[in-house]
Amino acid sequence: MFSEKCSECWRKRSNPAQQLLPTEIEGDWQKLAIDLVTIEGATFLSGIDYGSRWPELLPLSNTTTTGVIDKLMELFARFGLPSTLVSDWGPQFASTEMSKFLAQLGVEHCKSSPWYALSNGMVERLQRLVKKRVASLRPHLPLHRRITQVLFDIRNSRHRMLGTSPSKALFSRVIRTRVPASITPQIINPSE
Repeated sequence: MFSEKCSECWRKRSNPAQQLLPTEIEGDWQKLAIDLVTIEGATFLSGIDYGSRWPELLPLSNTTTTGVIDKLMELFARFGLPSTLVSDWGPQFASTEMSKFLAQLGVEHCKSSPWYALSNGMVERLQRLVKKRVASLRPHLPLHRRITQVLFDIRNSRHRMLGTSPSKALFSRVIRTRVPASITPQIINPSE
Protein backbone atom coordinates (compact mmCIF):
# COMPACT_ATOMS: atom_id res chain seq x y z
CA MET A 1 0.00 0.00 0.00
CA PHE A 2 1.35 3.44 -0.93
CA SER A 3 0.54 5.08 2.44
CA GLU A 4 2.71 2.51 4.24
CA LYS A 5 5.74 3.69 2.26
CA CYS A 6 4.94 7.41 2.33
CA SER A 7 7.14 9.23 4.88
CA GLU A 8 4.65 12.12 5.15
CA CYS A 9 1.83 9.68 5.99
CA TRP A 10 3.97 8.04 8.66
CA ARG A 11 4.89 11.41 10.15
CA LYS A 12 1.24 12.50 10.45
CA ARG A 13 -0.07 9.21 11.80
CA SER A 14 -2.36 9.79 14.79
CA ASN A 15 -2.08 6.30 16.22
CA PRO A 16 1.48 5.08 16.43
CA ALA A 17 1.88 1.37 17.04
CA GLN A 18 1.65 0.51 20.71
CA GLN A 19 2.03 -2.76 22.54
CA LEU A 20 -1.45 -4.12 23.20
CA LEU A 21 -2.10 -5.36 26.70
CA PRO A 22 -4.98 -7.77 27.18
CA THR A 23 -7.74 -6.80 29.59
CA GLU A 24 -9.70 -9.45 31.42
CA ILE A 25 -13.44 -8.81 31.11
CA GLU A 26 -15.71 -10.43 33.67
CA GLY A 27 -18.93 -9.61 31.79
CA ASP A 28 -21.14 -6.80 30.62
CA TRP A 29 -21.30 -3.66 32.74
CA GLN A 30 -18.65 -4.96 35.16
CA LYS A 31 -15.87 -2.57 34.18
CA LEU A 32 -16.63 0.98 33.08
CA ALA A 33 -14.13 3.56 31.78
CA ILE A 34 -15.04 7.23 32.25
CA ASP A 35 -13.58 10.64 31.45
CA LEU A 36 -14.65 14.22 30.79
CA VAL A 37 -14.73 15.48 27.21
CA THR A 38 -15.48 18.87 25.71
CA ILE A 39 -17.24 18.96 22.34
CA GLU A 40 -17.96 22.32 20.73
CA GLY A 41 -17.71 24.09 24.10
CA ALA A 42 -20.01 21.70 26.00
CA THR A 43 -18.62 19.29 28.59
CA PHE A 44 -19.80 15.70 28.90
CA LEU A 45 -19.12 12.72 31.12
CA SER A 46 -18.15 10.02 28.66
CA GLY A 47 -18.16 6.36 29.55
CA ILE A 48 -17.80 3.01 27.87
CA ASP A 49 -18.42 -0.50 29.16
CA TYR A 50 -15.45 -2.82 28.63
CA GLY A 51 -17.66 -5.91 28.18
CA SER A 52 -20.33 -4.73 25.74
CA ARG A 53 -18.58 -1.57 24.44
CA TRP A 54 -21.81 0.36 25.21
CA PRO A 55 -21.00 4.11 24.96
CA GLU A 56 -22.51 6.92 27.03
CA LEU A 57 -22.14 10.72 26.87
CA LEU A 58 -23.97 12.65 29.56
CA PRO A 59 -24.04 16.47 29.48
CA LEU A 60 -22.59 18.16 32.55
CA SER A 61 -24.02 21.47 33.74
CA ASN A 62 -20.99 21.78 36.04
CA THR A 63 -17.75 19.85 36.15
CA THR A 64 -17.43 19.63 39.93
CA THR A 65 -17.13 16.29 41.67
CA THR A 66 -20.78 16.63 42.76
CA GLY A 67 -21.86 17.19 39.14
CA VAL A 68 -19.94 14.11 38.00
CA ILE A 69 -21.34 12.01 40.87
CA ASP A 70 -24.89 13.06 39.90
CA LYS A 71 -24.30 11.83 36.34
CA LEU A 72 -22.71 8.61 37.57
CA MET A 73 -25.80 7.99 39.70
CA GLU A 74 -27.95 8.45 36.55
CA LEU A 75 -25.84 5.85 34.80
CA PHE A 76 -25.87 3.43 37.73
CA ALA A 77 -29.64 3.80 38.12
CA ARG A 78 -30.06 2.87 34.45
CA PHE A 79 -27.57 -0.02 34.16
CA GLY A 80 -26.60 -1.03 37.71
CA LEU A 81 -23.31 -0.78 39.54
CA PRO A 82 -20.11 -1.84 37.81
CA SER A 83 -17.52 -3.75 39.80
CA THR A 84 -14.72 -1.45 38.60
CA LEU A 85 -14.60 2.16 37.46
CA VAL A 86 -11.56 3.31 35.47
CA SER A 87 -10.73 7.01 35.21
CA ASP A 88 -7.78 9.36 34.95
CA TRP A 89 -6.46 11.51 37.80
CA GLY A 90 -8.70 14.50 37.02
CA PRO A 91 -9.58 16.48 40.15
CA GLN A 92 -13.20 15.25 40.04
CA PHE A 93 -12.10 11.62 40.00
CA ALA A 94 -9.19 11.91 42.45
CA SER A 95 -11.21 13.74 45.10
CA THR A 96 -12.00 12.37 48.55
CA GLU A 97 -15.71 12.86 47.82
CA MET A 98 -15.49 10.55 44.78
CA SER A 99 -13.51 7.95 46.74
CA LYS A 100 -16.12 7.91 49.50
CA PHE A 101 -19.00 7.75 47.00
CA LEU A 102 -17.55 4.75 45.15
CA ALA A 103 -16.50 3.00 48.37
CA GLN A 104 -20.06 3.29 49.73
CA LEU A 105 -21.35 1.63 46.57
CA GLY A 106 -18.70 -1.10 46.63
CA VAL A 107 -17.18 -0.01 43.31
CA GLU A 108 -13.41 -0.41 42.93
CA HIS A 109 -11.83 2.74 41.48
CA CYS A 110 -8.77 2.27 39.24
CA LYS A 111 -6.98 5.41 38.11
CA SER A 112 -4.90 5.38 34.95
CA SER A 113 -1.32 6.54 34.87
CA PRO A 114 -1.09 10.34 35.00
CA TRP A 115 1.85 10.24 32.57
CA TYR A 116 0.25 7.90 30.06
CA ALA A 117 -3.21 8.94 28.90
CA LEU A 118 -3.56 5.87 26.67
CA SER A 119 -3.85 3.67 29.74
CA ASN A 120 -7.50 4.78 29.72
CA GLY A 121 -7.49 4.29 25.96
CA MET A 122 -10.93 2.75 25.52
CA VAL A 123 -12.73 5.93 26.58
CA GLU A 124 -10.16 8.09 24.76
CA ARG A 125 -10.92 6.22 21.50
CA LEU A 126 -14.66 6.69 22.09
CA GLN A 127 -14.17 10.43 22.53
CA ARG A 128 -12.07 10.69 19.36
CA LEU A 129 -14.70 8.72 17.40
CA VAL A 130 -17.62 10.81 18.71
CA LYS A 131 -15.85 14.11 18.00
CA LYS A 132 -15.00 13.01 14.45
CA ARG A 133 -18.53 11.80 13.69
CA VAL A 134 -20.24 14.81 15.31
CA ALA A 135 -18.08 17.12 13.18
CA SER A 136 -19.12 15.23 10.04
CA LEU A 137 -22.86 15.74 10.66
CA ARG A 138 -24.84 18.77 9.52
CA PRO A 139 -23.73 21.70 11.71
CA HIS A 140 -27.20 23.33 11.68
CA LEU A 141 -28.51 20.50 13.89
CA PRO A 142 -28.23 21.14 17.64
CA LEU A 143 -25.21 19.48 19.27
CA HIS A 144 -27.30 17.18 21.47
CA ARG A 145 -29.12 15.84 18.37
CA ARG A 146 -25.85 15.12 16.60
CA ILE A 147 -24.39 13.38 19.65
CA THR A 148 -27.56 11.33 20.09
CA GLN A 149 -27.38 10.23 16.44
CA VAL A 150 -23.72 9.27 16.76
CA LEU A 151 -24.39 7.24 19.93
CA PHE A 152 -27.36 5.56 18.25
CA ASP A 153 -25.15 4.53 15.34
CA ILE A 154 -22.28 3.28 17.53
CA ARG A 155 -24.63 1.30 19.77
CA ASN A 156 -26.18 -0.45 16.78
CA SER A 157 -23.07 -1.04 14.67
CA ARG A 158 -21.25 -4.34 14.74
CA HIS A 159 -18.09 -4.07 16.83
CA ARG A 160 -15.27 -6.00 15.20
CA MET A 161 -13.84 -7.31 18.50
CA LEU A 162 -17.24 -8.37 19.85
CA GLY A 163 -18.62 -9.72 16.61
CA THR A 164 -21.94 -8.07 17.48
CA SER A 165 -23.31 -4.64 18.32
CA PRO A 166 -23.06 -3.10 21.81
CA SER A 167 -26.88 -3.14 22.05
CA LYS A 168 -26.99 -6.86 21.29
CA ALA A 169 -24.14 -7.55 23.74
CA LEU A 170 -25.70 -5.57 26.59
CA PHE A 171 -29.43 -6.19 26.07
CA SER A 172 -29.35 -9.48 24.11
CA ARG A 173 -31.39 -7.83 21.40
CA VAL A 174 -30.88 -5.55 18.45
CA ILE A 175 -32.35 -2.09 18.87
CA ARG A 176 -34.79 -1.32 16.05
CA THR A 177 -33.48 1.17 13.50
CA ARG A 178 -34.43 2.24 9.99
CA VAL A 179 -31.45 0.29 8.62
CA PRO A 180 -32.25 -3.41 8.10
CA ALA A 181 -30.49 -5.67 10.60
CA SER A 182 -29.99 -8.41 8.05
CA ILE A 183 -30.33 -8.51 4.32
CA THR A 184 -30.92 -11.74 2.44
CA PRO A 185 -29.06 -11.57 -0.87
CA GLN A 186 -30.94 -12.53 -4.00
CA ILE A 187 -29.19 -14.43 -6.75
CA ILE A 188 -29.86 -12.76 -10.05
CA ASN A 189 -29.37 -14.47 -13.35
CA PRO A 190 -26.72 -12.37 -15.16
CA SER A 191 -28.31 -13.09 -18.57
CA GLU A 192 -31.55 -11.31 -17.54
